[in-house]
Amino acid sequence: LTGDKRETAVNISRTSRLLNPTTDHVMHIHATGDKPVETQIDTYIRETREAKSRGQKASFIVDGAALEKILADKRIFSSFRELGLLVNSAVCCRVTPLQKASVVAMFQELGNTCLGVGDGANDVSMIQEARVGIGIMGLEGSQAERASDYALPRFRHLRRLIAVHGRYSLIRNSALVQYSFYKNLVYSLVQVYFCFYNAYSGQTIFDSWVLIFFNMAFTFLPPMIMGMFDFDVRDKFLMQHPGLYNELRSPFAIRMSRVSSFVWLLLALWHSWVIYYGTYLANFTQPFRYDGRDAGMWFDGTTLCNTLLLVVNAQAALAFLSWTWLHVASLVLSFVAYYGFIFMYAAVPPEVSGVASYYRVPEAVLSDGSSWGSFFVLFFALAVPQMVLLVVRRRFYSIRMHDARVADYERKRRLPFMDADSDDDKRGSPTSNSEAEMKLLNAAGPTGQPQQREVVSRPPPPPLDRSSAASDGFSGHGL
Repeated sequence: LTGDKRETAVNISRTSRLLNPTTDHVMHIHATGDKPVETQIDTYIRETREAKSRGQKASFIVDGAALEKILADKRIFSSFRELGLLVNSAVCCRVTPLQKASVVAMFQELGNTCLGVGDGANDVSMIQEARVGIGIMGLEGSQAERASDYALPRFRHLRRLIAVHGRYSLIRNSALVQYSFYKNLVYSLVQVYFCFYNAYSGQTIFDSWVLIFFNMAFTFLPPMIMGMFDFDVRDKFLMQHPGLYNELRSPFAIRMSRVSSFVWLLLALWHSWVIYYGTYLANFTQPFRYDGRDAGMWFDGTTLCNTLLLVVNAQAALAFLSWTWLHVASLVLSFVAYYGFIFMYAAVPPEVSGVASYYRVPEAVLSDGSSWGSFFVLFFALAVPQMVLLVVRRRFYSIRMHDARVADYERKRRLPFMDADSDDDKRGSPTSNSEAEMKLLNAAGPTGQPQQREVVSRPPPPPLDRSSAASDGFSGHGL
């Protein structure tokens, strides 16, 4: 979207590889042509479908006068939007700032998310209309960057913003929200099930202090690390393969979608049901322990909470996409905080705390064999089937993201020195590509053709004549 004339816009599009007039099917929409704009668009829709069937890219170029007629007529507007969804790229030249915003709004009305990039005051309307607006710090003032959501010094930084930061933000926020809903659903549903056995009196199965600190202190670290530091593929690998970003639209990718949210909901229902009734059958039905002591509600509640904490932390470990010392520390500190608190809380004499029902309960729980049996049986009954499903999915139904993770791990393991920003790492030298990475590189792109890099051979520069350079008053190395 530019205000330049048609020839300038086409040259910029060709140099930036937005379109290739020699190989692409390029169509021109004129307001003053022999055919009406409506007829041109209908003809170009048929030509675009034919070009797509041949595996050829299609692009169109429209000027501001034609775009004004398109936006004024609803039927032409609908056909133009259909054409815009079919082509690979489009160039709108000689357009006003309001027309730029109208083109963005045209596609966002269908539920799409548009990203607007501009560097001048005439791009402010487009940037504000887009769901994500990016301003480039250029020589045309600071209006664009002040009106944008993100400001970039150079246009080339857009690749890292989307391929790395955008990907990490989507993955981390999705995992954080879905896991938090899962964790709280499991914790709450267990108490809902207990209502059927306490005459709906409002009595909780957990001690009040354990109930308060479960989210506040015992299980807050894993989701926090998941939302701040988790990642699936390293940033250097993503910069070399930015096409992996396209796969985030898939419902099987790691993001928050209707499918993934429904899976987390079913997982919470299943885990809460198995944890409660598994503990109920193992402990609640026994009024006395093997040594004749009263089992008590807090004894069963502590056993239930032990299993619950282990399962939700194990689910966090399965949801982690990477493992660093922060991930390990978050899980370890969760258990340390929980067991440290309940032992200190239960060690306070009733004369001091005023609570006699919880005195030395954790000690009795951990010294009971049936509690340990239900603890491990329920954990393996819930964790092992899910681990098997994950292995089967990644082994037989893997997507490109899984191949990228394998390739990134193999490169890091075989070539640790490639972590440095060397020239070979930036160019993606074939000598450093593993089998998994070659599989990823040979994967078909969005057009169905393998992605290849164009190699341009240039003649060597002529030798420098230092004598002539010195005679002109310049040093040879300066030239």
